[in-house]
Amino acid sequence: MRKFYSMMSIALGITLLTGCGNQNASNAGSTTPDHLKSKSEKKLLDKETDNQKDNNKSSTQPTNSQSEKSSSNHSSDQKSPSDKDNKNQESTKSPSPHSVMQKAMQSMSTSVPKMAPTQVPLEDGKYLSAATKSDNDSYNVIFMQTSKPKPINDASLNDISSKNHIVSFGANKYKNPSEAGKKAKSSAGNGYSSLQDASKYKSNKGNTDLGYGIKGESGVAASHTSITWTEGRWFILIEGTDAPNAYPSCTPESLAKNMVAYLHTHALPSPHDKGFIRVKCEKKTPKTYISWQDQSIVYHMQSYKNPLDVLKIATSMKSF
Repeated sequence: MRKFYSMMSIALGITLLTGCGNQNASNAGSTTPDHLKSKSEKKLLDKETDNQKDNNKSSTQPTNSQSEKSSSNHSSDQKSPSDKDNKNQESTKSPSPHSVMQKAMQSMSTSVPKMAPTQVPLEDGKYLSAATKSDNDSYNVIFMQTSKPKPINDASLNDISSKNHIVSFGANKYKNPSEAGKKAKSSAGNGYSSLQDASKYKSNKGNTDLGYGIKGESGVAASHTSITWTEGRWFILIEGTDAPNAYPSCTPESLAKNMVAYLHTHALPSPHDKGFIRVKCEKKTPKTYISWQDQSIVYHMQSYKNPLDVLKIATSMKSF
């Protein structure tokens, strides 16, 4: 009997041990140990936090294209007013040659019908300005180029070197056409008193062919050469020299041919009765005199620029 109870106690103990072992094995397969569970939860939490940060960054920061567009718009907004201001400043500081001509002619009060050129050559980077004066029977204008914009009749124009004077022009009214005719010849420069009257020269006579059916009369005196010809009512004289310092493009015959070619397609003002052009090429800087009569009024022009440029100015004269 004692042996029976001992065997039962052993069997019961084995049963209890087997049940506990099965339960532990089940728990081991379905549940993560506490120390492993805390690490896993931490990783998951960190991942969710990173995802949240990325979402917040994505929702608050613009895309590259949006950022570039915004930057472009901002740049455009900044540039437009600046460009507009620059244009306004340029229009204020840099008046056009046409506006300078307009202001110059409007500044004068006279009974003489005014004429002015519509073309005035300027060097690159230079500005046009003018000095004017007038009375009841005359007016005079000096167009000059300056390194900075200057108002017409500004006091500082008195300091402008004559080499920056482009052209001077104007008109005088006389008592009658006869007096005006005499003044037209003399205002074209000294030398015409020794020349024959323009009416004695014909465009189809002379010893030098200038082209376009026009012949000029060439002459030589000492070291000076000259050539004369007529264009309608205009009498033209070019005086040159063989000196080494002569203006290179002012050799009488070559200049005469160039002038004839230009006047073949461009018209000088119509004089009544006479018009005179005299070009002196004796020095490095040529001098061109132009004058023409209109009844009792004599218009005149003078310049030290290239004679062909002066001719362009003369042919652009218009009534103002």
